[in-house]
Amino acid sequence: MLDAAQVSSSSMASLRTLLVLFSCSVFLAACNSKLVEPSTEEARERWEQANIENYRFFYKLRCFCLGPTAEGAFVTVRNGRVADVELENARATEEDIQAFETIDMLFDQISKYDPDSVYSISSTYDPELGFPVEFYVDINHMMADEEWGFIVSDFSILD
Repeated sequence: MLDAAQVSSSSMASLRTLLVLFSCSVFLAACNSKLVEPSTEEARERWEQANIENYRFFYKLRCFCLGPTAEGAFVTVRNGRVADVELENARATEEDIQAFETIDMLFDQISKYDPDSVYSISSTYDPELGFPVEFYVDINHMMADEEWGFIVSDFSILD
């Protein structure tokens, strides 16, 4: 078995070279990844430029609350208005349908909050179409159960 004193200087140089190359590749990979989310305004502009009026998505509210929005549902939007809601375990009533929002309305919800006046806020957006994928706000860290957010998934454009 070789100890450190027996390792040749050329082997150490090769090892050093490999470590430098590995470090550089990790650094370049980090630089290439998208580390900064677009602003809400940039994402909304991307969404508006896509000009999608008919679409479907799964929506789930994240909060300490009850009701169909907290359970999650598929929302169908036609001509920019919520046309149908598919609940997992029940038939959607007109009242249920009115509780759900379009993507434009979700942007309005996000825009209500000034990041400087809340304890914590975060949002992520679809990189291609700009619609919100996830949103979370904790208004006051000293208050319980006022934080909320939502998740949008399974988005598809309809004819």
